[in-house]
Amino acid sequence: MGSEYPFKMGQFIKDILRGIRLAVRNLFRQLFLTLLLFLLSFIPVVGILFSIGIIILDSYYYGFAMFDYNCERQKMNVRDSLKWVRSHRGLAMGNGAVFYAAMILLPVIGVIFIAPLSAIAATIAFQKTNS
Repeated sequence: MGSEYPFKMGQFIKDILRGIRLAVRNLFRQLFLTLLLFLLSFIPVVGILFSIGIIILDSYYYGFAMFDYNCERQKMNVRDSLKWVRSHRGLAMGNGAVFYAAMILLPVIGVIFIAPLSAIAATIAFQKTNS
């Protein structure tokens, strides 16, 4: 708390490229797994479990995005960020589930308010787990 992060253009470009790299990686993983679960959801009776799996998967990746911002601020590389989020998987899923639910249940208000609130919640949780 109380840390200052001075602006440096070189670091800014590096952070942007890191963010793009991780976002593209997560996009393709989430897309592949979602399509797989979607296809499996057509299996009678047990298909509902795969539908629930899609919600859990999406919650994890939404939470991942929120927590990665904090990992990036701590100058973690992609590997360390992946390791941190994997070791706090439940926290990421919880944060992402609230984000996911608010976006579905509150379409207009959710778009405006929930992303910043989820980022704030992720920052508070990140600080508490790393203190």
